[in-house]
Amino acid sequence: MADTPRPRVWTARLMFVALCFLVLVAHLLPLQGLNAPAHSPDADPTRLPAPEVIWAGPDLMLAMILAWTARRPDVVPVVVLAGVLFLADLVLQRPPGLWTALVILLSEAIRSRAVVLRGLPFWIEWALVSVGIVVIVTLNRGILVLLEVPQAGVFLVASQAIFTCLIYPLVAMAAHYIFSVRRPSPGAVDALGHRL
Repeated sequence: MADTPRPRVWTARLMFVALCFLVLVAHLLPLQGLNAPAHSPDADPTRLPAPEVIWAGPDLMLAMILAWTARRPDVVPVVVLAGVLFLADLVLQRPPGLWTALVILLSEAIRSRAVVLRGLPFWIEWALVSVGIVVIVTLNRGILVLLEVPQAGVFLVASQAIFTCLIYPLVAMAAHYIFSVRRPSPGAVDALGHRL
């Protein structure tokens, strides 16, 4: 008997895509102007001054992709990841395909170790994911520097990577307790008889 029936897998996939879209919409909200300092009387009244960004928040989409891939690789196939990430690249005006490729490489590395991670303590998974995040952020920045593409400062990129690593346990807990994305039991198979 299958551990995860096909309709449940598709429901989980749709929920994953919907959550990714929510995160993407949250990125597009104009929240950076809410706490901007009052502008001077001689400034253009139709334009608020851009607030100075000191640090960047975590990349929730990346943390969610890695947490779901580590727990249920069958729920987040590469095609779904590629579509969601490429759309995010276009919407967030990143170089199309670079971040998508790096995240897919990391998620595939985690997917290939998902069975091994089931028997290990959570801190090992967290360490593996954190190292992976640092590696792909460094590669992304290095490639963009080589191509002379304008990008955010080093501190902003580093703070986003650090906060993403720090928030990963919370995202993993939310995936487990709120969205019921749990690791399959040992020996579980899907509807087609493939081992999960």
